[in-house]
Amino acid sequence: MISKTLLVTTLLLLALPVYAYAIPGTATVDINGKSMNISYDAEGAEVTGIEADLDGIELIFTVKVTASPATLEIIFDRDLFDSKFGDEDDPFFAIADGDFLDLEEIETTAESRTLRLELPQGTEEIEIIGTQLGGVTFEEPEVIEEPEVIEEPEVIEEPEVIEEPEVIEEPEITVPEVTQPETECGPGTILKDGVCVLDAQGSSSAERPPFNQLIYGAGAGFVIAFIVMIFLWLIGKGTRQKNN
Repeated sequence: MISKTLLVTTLLLLALPVYAYAIPGTATVDINGKSMNISYDAEGAEVTGIEADLDGIELIFTVKVTASPATLEIIFDRDLFDSKFGDEDDPFFAIADGDFLDLEEIETTAESRTLRLELPQGTEEIEIIGTQLGGVTFEEPEVIEEPEVIEEPEVIEEPEVIEEPEVIEEPEITVPEVTQPETECGPGTILKDGVCVLDAQGSSSAERPPFNQLIYGAGAGFVIAFIVMIFLWLIGKGTRQKNN
């Protein structure tokens, strides 16, 4: 009867779920040659070491997950490790084996901040990133303003000057003056077909001098002869008087 009772009790114990209990602990980390303690509560996990990375402003936890689900609650002293943006608290970031990990801030005081993380099965390393670690503060890179780009004024191209073709002066054309044929001809000629030709009818009369011209010629000769006679008479008279 007793053996049956022990057997049933053993089976019931084996059938009951295995509960993991949070185990408080303290780990030591070296920051700039100074050892500092960090308190935590681990359930289904074990913290095997902590390292500080001042360049990345982060604490690196080496863990061993022994049950699923596993949780880790870590208490950070603000003087040791904090995350702030100006005067305001800023969230921490957690990375488990290279992947971002959800975390919850379950308690916040003026002296400390408590984080709670759920660790996946097989997790070996946890990185928790802040902005202040052991007196080293993360400085945001200075934002260098790009110089204002002054747009160059648009260059308006001058319109291409099209040279006017050289004007070649046409040679002056001189129209020869057309000389009208003379319409009058001289004495003894007549106009025939635009040419002065000898008048056959009046040629004989043209060769003889007019009658008036003969009278004038004869009178002129008589006068000249009379003058010559008077001149000779005067000379002869003068000669006779000289001889007497």
